[in-house]
Amino acid sequence: MKVKEIEFRKLVSDFVAENPAAPKKVVVKRFADLGFSRRTIYSILKRIESNIGVERKPGSGPKHRKLAQSLKTSIKRTTVGKVVPSNRELGRKFGFHHTTIKKVLSKLEINIKTRKIL
Repeated sequence: MKVKEIEFRKLVSDFVAENPAAPKKVVVKRFADLGFSRRTIYSILKRIESNIGVERKPGSGPKHRKLAQSLKTSIKRTTVGKVVPSNRELGRKFGFHHTTIKKVLSKLEINIKTRKIL
């Protein structure tokens, strides 16, 4: 999370703590005028009301999948010097998105041939 986001969450929570009688509408209007998204402000207010806290919970995002070197070599073996299926089909075969396959092939400097030349 960016420093700006953390500071903004603390700013909203401090304002709510100083003005507990202020309705949500007033709080949202005040921070929306500063250029922040109304949806973001409402979600921060919801977290404050349910006593969750405004800090981000560590490890709450998706897990990063890193390609193993052995998988890179098997992709290389499958594609070098052969007419191969599309990146989508390679992605299905190895269990990754086709754009990930494309990035791996470009890093390995492999230009794949998807069609036979007649």
